[in-house]
Amino acid sequence: MKIAIGAACVLSLSIFTVLANPQDDEFEKIAKDYCENYLASHPEFSTELGDHRFDGALTDYSVESRARALANAKQVRDALKKFDDYKQLTGANQVDVRILRDNVDYEIFRLEELKDAEWNPLVYNQVWPTAFIFWSRAISIQRKNAFRISASGWTESRM
Repeated sequence: MKIAIGAACVLSLSIFTVLANPQDDEFEKIAKDYCENYLASHPEFSTELGDHRFDGALTDYSVESRARALANAKQVRDALKKFDDYKQLTGANQVDVRILRDNVDYEIFRLEELKDAEWNPLVYNQVWPTAFIFWSRAISIQRKNAFRISASGWTESRM
């Protein structure tokens, strides 16, 4: 039974690979690049998702950073215009292109019209819990190392 299920999975994956086309590959590259850039520029969100590659960074809310994010979002939106006819994509990419386009449009709206980082102090609140966790962890590591040093001195003096 397990062999049949494994064979079915492998066969279904190979069918999807056969059905994939160059437009799918192009869209997936655009989507992957956008997601990677978003996670790198929003490290707290990345950490919330369980991606710990950016644990040593905090979100940059500077005007320059927001301008870069806006330029990137507009560039991605322009790249997604190739897929206005989503029927040229196969499978889940037909849905994913619409979801990604909506998210990019919202990001552009948030940066151009809403401009919440300019007037809403709650925007910055997501940084502080993460910064506190980083600080707490650093303090606990220092305490642990200090305890190790003092405990090793105590055991050596007792012998």
